[in-house]
Amino acid sequence: MSDQNSQVYVVRAGRHGEREAAALEANVATIGFDNIGDLTQYKSKEEVKAQFAEQYPDKSAVAIGNWAGQVWRFSHEIPVGATIILPSKMQSTIHVGRVTGPYYYSDDPNMLHCLPVDWKAEVPRTSFDKDLLYSFGTLLTVASIKREAGAERIWNAVEGKPTPVVNRPKSKESKEVSEAEESEVDLVQQAEDDIVRHLNRSIDGHDFADLVTELLEVQGYVSQTSTPGADGGVDILAGSGPLGFQEPRVCVQVKFTSATVDVRVLRELQGVMRRTKADHGLLVSWSGFNRSVLKEARDDHFFIRLWSQREVLEEIYRHYDKLSEKWRARVPLRRIWALVSEGEG
Repeated sequence: MSDQNSQVYVVRAGRHGEREAAALEANVATIGFDNIGDLTQYKSKEEVKAQFAEQYPDKSAVAIGNWAGQVWRFSHEIPVGATIILPSKMQSTIHVGRVTGPYYYSDDPNMLHCLPVDWKAEVPRTSFDKDLLYSFGTLLTVASIKREAGAERIWNAVEGKPTPVVNRPKSKESKEVSEAEESEVDLVQQAEDDIVRHLNRSIDGHDFADLVTELLEVQGYVSQTSTPGADGGVDILAGSGPLGFQEPRVCVQVKFTSATVDVRVLRELQGVMRRTKADHGLLVSWSGFNRSVLKEARDDHFFIRLWSQREVLEEIYRHYDKLSEKWRARVPLRRIWALVSEGEG
């Protein structure tokens, strides 16, 4: 870490992750705010603020100042060598990279504002300490992360070296920074992280396969679950009808590991589907999938589906009332309502 900048920034790629895949492919961090033009033309944050005020006369001074601060930080303050965090909207992972050059205005209409980044790793959210995840959950498009030893702990997580949460006394300045950083957070993501931590503590791989089986059965499938490791990778066979003989017939493979699944596992599932004469395949990975899997699975869109942690949780939410008492006791949830904050991505 001695030769690297210790600063850490979260840079999102759209409210719904619409620029995430393109940013990773192009090795950049990118933001929206497309109407403001090349950010190198502005000599101060006040100039940016004035431009926003002219374009959005109905917006409050607070909102204008917030946007101006974010785009100025992105284009003028993030140094080469800084750590960039991109929380994935596609699955429950965090992309981690290093800034390799200054901001530039791109000729790609889908990614106008760019910061060169060497994306080093995609890491399951569960690899990070709770306080870091809380900071990653800011609703800001661009945010500075000021957690104690944050960069060191992030890169330890990338390398598989867990470190304890640092709880040192905070100065007045760092306390103010932390409070500002946490003033608006993604409450849904925070709640989801709590659920994930609970499940990681309370279930194993066999339990996870049992949970996936139940999620299929409450949707009308008749399922048969294999003994773990006994059948070359077929974890669940599911079909429609009273005996499970009717179409669609689904071959399901379940992975409950700490690492993202690679394309080899997807190809194994494709082979098993042919052998079992399944109509469709479902690959479930609690820790998500690497980019090669996501890319290849797109070509099999009508035959194979991927469930990462996020899809599994969505299925739990959707069918929670139909789950058995056993699983509702193991995953005790309560529905709440929260106000959605206005944001810009």
